[in-house]
Amino acid sequence: MKVFNQFIVLSQVAVESFPSRLGVSLVTIVGVAGVTAVLVSMLSLATGLMKTLSSSGHPDRAIVLSEGSKSEAVSGLSREDVNLILSTPGLRKNADHNAIGSADMVTSIFLSKRDDGRDAYVPLRGVGGTFFELHPEITIKAGRRFNPGLNEVIVGRLAHSQYRGVEVGDHIKIRGGDWLVTGLFESGGSSRESEVIGDAEALLSTYKSRFFQSVTALLDSPAGFEAFKSSVEATPALSATVMRESDYYARRSANASSTIFFAVYVIGLVMSIGAIFGALNTMYSVVGSRAVEIATLRAIGFNYHAILCSILVEALGLALIGALFGIGFSWLLFDGIVAATPEVVVPVQVTPGNMLSAAALAGAIGLLGGLIPALHSLRKPIAAELRA
Repeated sequence: MKVFNQFIVLSQVAVESFPSRLGVSLVTIVGVAGVTAVLVSMLSLATGLMKTLSSSGHPDRAIVLSEGSKSEAVSGLSREDVNLILSTPGLRKNADHNAIGSADMVTSIFLSKRDDGRDAYVPLRGVGGTFFELHPEITIKAGRRFNPGLNEVIVGRLAHSQYRGVEVGDHIKIRGGDWLVTGLFESGGSSRESEVIGDAEALLSTYKSRFFQSVTALLDSPAGFEAFKSSVEATPALSATVMRESDYYARRSANASSTIFFAVYVIGLVMSIGAIFGALNTMYSVVGSRAVEIATLRAIGFNYHAILCSILVEALGLALIGALFGIGFSWLLFDGIVAATPEVVVPVQVTPGNMLSAAALAGAIGLLGGLIPALHSLRKPIAAELRA
């Protein structure tokens, strides 16, 4: 109890004398604020990306790619392949007794960004006739659906928020031709909202292509996936990879977020090292200015551990003040904004988990920055410190 009381007294003294050290303390506060702001913003981008991609897949839908393909971008399926896939048992039929599925042609086009006018790649998807039955989550919010066979497209909500010239009634250039924007759609926050969607046959004709990139089909039930997969893979004329749609997008999410997290850790590590050195410099100055005070306290009987803890708490407090500013800055500046990546448009989400991660890093920076100067000072002989 005596040690705790001493710690309280020392903490009060440190707080009262803080204004005299404000200038040097700002070095730590600003450094930690910068680290936490960058960390929170990048973690929030990764969080938004993971949520967007993970919401794109459903377990009752299967996606078929050419054998060995890990994404639609490198897949190629012929019209014969598509017919064999959609005739495989285990798929749900519509009122016309056709399998509910869509053979998709996937490429990209250039559109101008709203903020700076620069061209950016935007996913373009050509879809089959039962696409809207396959994706009931897609709802038209303005205008109408495109007509099959015509040069018409609909634009996702997130793509519409990022790019120019995609209002209902506008025309966009696709392979030199004018395509009419007939509608704007939402799909529950999935990656579809980053796309421009039109009729597959019209797009295949425009691009003079004979190959689709994927087939997505609605299963009779989620439990029937393994039977459907076995049937497709056992068809001699087919060389295909079959995945649940939810697994496909979960894998895309993992791959994309791992790249971002790697960048987060590398950048965070470099900036954290800089912040630790800044905290070390600050705390060496703070402890140095209090050298006589600390030696006097030790001489009159204040406990070693009480003094050490008071110095660490001061360093931790400075770091957490910096973290508070950094987190607040990130939340005000980035929460809710929409960022365009090469593959998908992502709503940035600053979550409590991201804030806690940044605060924990800030706390570690403060403790490491305060520990070494504190130990260095407390190991010096009391008499030498008083003479100095």
